[in-house]
Amino acid sequence: MDRAKFFAALRSSLFRGRLSQNQANGMEAILDAWEESLCDVRWLSYMLATAYHETDNTMCAVVENLNYSAAGLKVTFPKYFTAAQAVIYARQPQRIANRAYASTYGQWR
Repeated sequence: MDRAKFFAALRSSLFRGRLSQNQANGMEAILDAWEESLCDVRWLSYMLATAYHETDNTMCAVVENLNYSAAGLKVTFPKYFTAAQAVIYARQPQRIANRAYASTYGQWR
């Protein structure tokens, strides 16, 4: 792949003419991983699109923290936690994830 052409095309179409070094570094890491172990361009498209969406266009790693207080659980996940449940689950990230994301990812425990 001609990375210079790749980045030029992305810069003009997806990043409104500007691409930070951090964004380029993030995409370089994805391109390196793809070239090392995958060859189907559909996988590359999926990887880049997912990273673009999940990082809010920053293309940088995001660390999620589910260490919510009871009040935070009520605000963030009102559909999954009553006030009493929020107190029980507060500050227990794994339990919070299992409850909040179970129906989405099938990981209820």
